[in-house]
Amino acid sequence: MSKILDRGNDLAPNTIRRNTWRNTLQLFHKYRKNFSGPLYESGYRNYVIESSVIHCETGEELIPDILAWDKKRKKLLIVEITNNGDEIKKTNQMREFKDNIDIACLSVYGIPAGMDPNLNTILSADKPHNNSNYCQVIVDDIFDLKAEVNLSDQLLIENLINTRGTSLKKLPEIKVSLLPEMKSYEIRYGLSGIITKIFEPQNPGYTSKELADIGLDEFVNYFSTNSRKKLVNNITNQMNVLVEKYLPEYIECVDRKYCAKMEGRTSPICSSPKSRKAVDDGIKKWLGYIEETKDTSVQYCVDQFGDDQSTDEVNLDNLKLISPDS
Repeated sequence: MSKILDRGNDLAPNTIRRNTWRNTLQLFHKYRKNFSGPLYESGYRNYVIESSVIHCETGEELIPDILAWDKKRKKLLIVEITNNGDEIKKTNQMREFKDNIDIACLSVYGIPAGMDPNLNTILSADKPHNNSNYCQVIVDDIFDLKAEVNLSDQLLIENLINTRGTSLKKLPEIKVSLLPEMKSYEIRYGLSGIITKIFEPQNPGYTSKELADIGLDEFVNYFSTNSRKKLVNNITNQMNVLVEKYLPEYIECVDRKYCAKMEGRTSPICSSPKSRKAVDDGIKKWLGYIEETKDTSVQYCVDQFGDDQSTDEVNLDNLKLISPDS
């Protein structure tokens, strides 16, 4: 069976970025069993993602990954998420966020007046940077902490220290499979689990916006309007490539909806093993698989990971489409 083009990693190419985001978002939430995120415990229970703020001197637009606030204590926090090892760039970026955000412009997000101007910043990453100029949280399998002395919020420092060494592997899965900052090939993997649903009986198809909303799942309203528009445009580009180059006989775009082509009441994919294999091969080529499957009996289904029935990348070797006759 086929294997994913690993691009230097044995995981799908967007897995590390996606998991870093997911584990970071977990820090803002509390679960009944075993985990209360340190940012949640510190009062940072309100946040927006990829929303613009203004540089207080130049008027330039800055876009931190997460802007969070504690209403009661009037504290502000910025969390920047990265899998990039460019430490000089990140040092400059973290300094810009800490020293130059115009707090007066934040009321548009419902942030109350009178916030503490001493804004705290955290870098969240899958591995530590060799830098002590900013606080770092490492959100790989085990939570770790570095350079917390750069924070001024003592309650936050205490809760981060208490979380050090905590496993993040067994937390409830966050369903996000798409992120606005994903590259083209990452978006394809994030879409793959959703696309297979197009071939389910009675599925009317999806617009690019609907695909984006499904991929962002419960966090859709946390992302800014501009970042969601960016994601929708990128999804449109990638879906058009899939339809026009890889599956022109099986998927079409009608009234901006990507849907299965129909012959009578059924999709051609239901009609024969040959059709099913053609779709299998088309999706694999679109995803960048390096081997073609030799199994002509492959059928399709949506890949659900975990017990939460969430949408994620698809293992195309195990897909099944249940036809109306089955």
